[in-house]
Amino acid sequence: MRKLKAVSLICIIITLIVSLGGCSVFSGEYTKKEKLTLNSSGCIELQIMNRVGSIEIKQASNDILSIEAVKKVKCKDKSLENSIMENIKIRVYKEGSKAMLKAVTASDETVDLWDWKDGNLQDTNISVSYIVHVPKNIKLYNVNSEIGGIDISGAQAVLYLKTDIGKIKLSNVAIEGDSSIVTGNGSLDINLSNIINAQKIDLSTDIGSIDIKLPKSFVYRTSSNEAQFTTKSLDIINDNTTIKVTAGLGKVRIDGKSPN
Repeated sequence: MRKLKAVSLICIIITLIVSLGGCSVFSGEYTKKEKLTLNSSGCIELQIMNRVGSIEIKQASNDILSIEAVKKVKCKDKSLENSIMENIKIRVYKEGSKAMLKAVTASDETVDLWDWKDGNLQDTNISVSYIVHVPKNIKLYNVNSEIGGIDISGAQAVLYLKTDIGKIKLSNVAIEGDSSIVTGNGSLDINLSNIINAQKIDLSTDIGSIDIKLPKSFVYRTSSNEAQFTTKSLDIINDNTTIKVTAGLGKVRIDGKSPN
């Protein structure tokens, strides 16, 4: 099953390359930056839903959630690029205890940007990339993208991260609770500063390598699971935490070494 998924992802990538003539998706695009802030007092969760574009998350020094969004548009009819750009609106708002970040249409903020593009702009490329500074009071990150990498540094939180195509990188991160980090096509570069408060961590990629750097104080054993086709599956276990690792077409390394 995972082999079929891997083949499907390869087909998607080939289709993208062919449809774009082998060029960068946004070569010669129209670019515009936008900055937003939100007082995150009372929020414990950050939710980001994106379609195309990278997401970088850093730590804030106060209670203000700050965002820099980079919007890019490229279409065959250059005269339409400005009007399309003006209809891209970035919303950051509170929904209960959640801080929400998403792209909508300026003409109707109830309409998701990507749904609008699918229905009206098949010949247009749009991306929205984010750099987000997150306050310490937010303890759960729910980040989802289809095409684009996710890069998080310095966080101490429960993590639900998923991208279909893109690398996920964690630098000096303390994972807590039950967390899931998944990419369909891309590598995982996981540098953990602390996992004492983590119970279960799922790390998975269909196409790509997984590199894990564990805290020096983390004493563990590994248990290999039955492989299917080219898939490698193993558990990294200690008394409190289990890290489940699943890699399709790629290598698994723990502290720079392949597990026995």
